Amino acid sequence: EQPCLIGGKKKVLKTSLVCDLALSLGTGTPFLGHFAVPQRTTVAVISGESGAFTLQETAKRIAHSRGLMLSTANVLWGFDLPQLANRDHLRALEGLIKNQGVGACIIDPAYLALLSGDTQGRQASNVFDMGPLLREFGDVGRETGCTMILVHHVKKSTENAVPELEDLAFAGFAEWAREWLLIGRRQRYEP
Repeated sequence: EQPCLIGGKKKVLKTSLVCDLALSLGTGTPFLGHFAVPQRTTVAVISGESGAFTLQETAKRIAHSRGLMLSTANVLWGFDLPQLANRDHLRALEGLIKNQGVGACIIDPAYLALLSGDTQGRQASNVFDMGPLLREFGDVGRETGCTMILVHHVKKSTENAVPELEDLAFAGFAEWAREWLLIGRRQRYEP
């Protein structure tokens, strides 16, 4: 029930990792085949970056490789990202979580959802603008008992380094997250 971030540079398989996480939580099977899942829960994955076909194909491939039936996983797949700066969208997301008994809600990616619908001219680089938005998103999780997960990118200047929490792009994310998975190469890529 703590806010979570999954972060990394572009094209490090963040969305594929999200699919494995969702299937693990939705079936009560080990995450990445290694990390125990204490209990099965319903997961909502709302993605706006890869497209429905790509995400569904990835989920099917991962389920097949793990010997799972995608149709038996407690995973709700959505492709219309909520506007997290819009309170009506947050309330609708809260309603979905309550009505479907969602235990983990994954929004992928943060940059397409967070300031979408903003009418106040907030800036992603301003921690005083981002903090309240992230808090309100996290509040949905606290009010519903759901773990709220944002998928995010690291700054371009750190793309070839081992990622650290402070490498996440824009303001407030490192301060907001209480749990996180940072994905990156252990060594610089040599073509």
